Amino acid sequence: MPLVGPFPREGDLIEYSRPGYQHWAIYVGGGKIVHLMPLNALYNPVDWLLGYLSVVKEETFEAAAAFIPNVPTTECYYRVNNKYDWRSRPFPPLQIVKAARKEVGKKKTYNLMENNCEHFVTGLRYGKGFSDQAAYVKEMAGGLWDSVNQALGHWN
Repeated sequence: MPLVGPFPREGDLIEYSRPGYQHWAIYVGGGKIVHLMPLNALYNPVDWLLGYLSVVKEETFEAAAAFIPNVPTTECYYRVNNKYDWRSRPFPPLQIVKAARKEVGKKKTYNLMENNCEHFVTGLRYGKGFSDQAAYVKEMAGGLWDSVNQALGHWN
């Protein structure tokens, strides 16, 4: 999995391109990133919506790239993508790195719509988590997502 574009600086958002979606991490220096990933690699796609247990890890670029089974890394790339800097001011790099490393080892509930890897890293960089991927899914699903949420009682 190649790096596309400039080498990251501490605190940068790292986007891992995957077929159909992106995985997100924070660069913490020394060729390592911090990211939120499934605790069990054998999760089911329905769990992305309903939630599953995940863990915050510090790993090399390559280890993070390989965590999804059955996706050849030759089809993927990673790059710096601080795409939200235009609307939110990032914290200073050392503050981002310190906050990211403080999260390492913690278990969290992952949910595609409310607490995914993009929410996690944008929360570290900007102080508020947000996700274009989640917003896109909500937009495409329209009122269906609200109905599912209400029926399940998860986020209301």
